[in-house]
Amino acid sequence: MHRHARFTPQHHGAPLRGLSIRLATVEDSLAISAIELADGLPDSEPLIRAELASIAQGNLLRQSWVAEHQGGVLAYGRCSLRGAPEPPCALPPGWYLSGLRVHPTCRRRGVGRALVQARLHWVFARAARCYYYTHPRNRSSVALHAPFGFVELDPAVPTGRSDGPSRLFVLDRA
Repeated sequence: MHRHARFTPQHHGAPLRGLSIRLATVEDSLAISAIELADGLPDSEPLIRAELASIAQGNLLRQSWVAEHQGGVLAYGRCSLRGAPEPPCALPPGWYLSGLRVHPTCRRRGVGRALVQARLHWVFARAARCYYYTHPRNRSSVALHAPFGFVELDPAVPTGRSDGPSRLFVLDRA
């Protein structure tokens, strides 16, 4: 089940001062799970904990970040390195911004933008190109990434997801 943030471009809250972005640790798994639960997603804390433990043990194919404010985790973002695709997936190999979720009470306050910026900085220290893909109806994701200069490569690329093809975007390092 994939839920997308409600698209409300006209609503902006005050930017959060003192927001910090850092690499996620295993200890963040409960906070990340709580963000997903607040968004109506099922509890996936054991999977989150396993992924973060894998990264801590040296998995170089993915990374995760959290956004903190006043000691609390408000959001998370991930990236992953994809290899050659296996059908039905047709995504090109490379680094992907592969997940971002902001707690519903903290949206439209610069948190998602800060996570995109941190992930791009990290990816571009390793590669000259970065991708992301999103469901065709996820206008919030498209609007969030557009100011960074992402260009749409394919409006309906097969990703292997159960909810159908996705829109594929790319950004090359300047």
